[in-house]
Amino acid sequence: MDSEPRGSRPVLPKDMRDYSRDELLWSWRTSLEGGHRHITHLHAVQIAYRPSVQDINSLPEMDTREFFDTCNKSVPVYLLTIPQRRLLATVLHNYIYRRWFRPYRSEIEHQRFICKTITPQDLPDEPTPSPSTIETLVAMNGAICAEVEERRRSYVQHLASGVADLHAHIIKDHRLHIL
Repeated sequence: MDSEPRGSRPVLPKDMRDYSRDELLWSWRTSLEGGHRHITHLHAVQIAYRPSVQDINSLPEMDTREFFDTCNKSVPVYLLTIPQRRLLATVLHNYIYRRWFRPYRSEIEHQRFICKTITPQDLPDEPTPSPSTIETLVAMNGAICAEVEERRRSYVQHLASGVADLHAHIIKDHRLHIL
């Protein structure tokens, strides 16, 4: 029988009770890093942001998930739509992640990562991007930045209104997500 009062010690599976504090912290951080790796890969390869260049003057409103994934990234990576795009996105993401990630030192909180993968739709089919295509991508980048800033203002207004909803806990910390 345990002599300590119930509730004074966290209840852990029997095999975890013998872990030292450092081992538990290592396990927790490893789990966080694995989750971060999974989420960044998912957003870079599986569900990459795919706005259309035809909507450059009025991009559709970003959903909350897309807003948070766009923030805390330093560099946009535009991948053109090609048959091998998914393979290219995987290889490029793996390379960048391995160069960027440093165990215990990389800031993974709030889904920080160095780049955001964007696959613009409806670009002209060219073997090499023309100057007008590059100008279009620069304009799209500006439109995406404007959308993120507009979403930030929308969250500030929503929180100031005091209306509680299902997403209030998600957007409460939006100030920690920067562009």
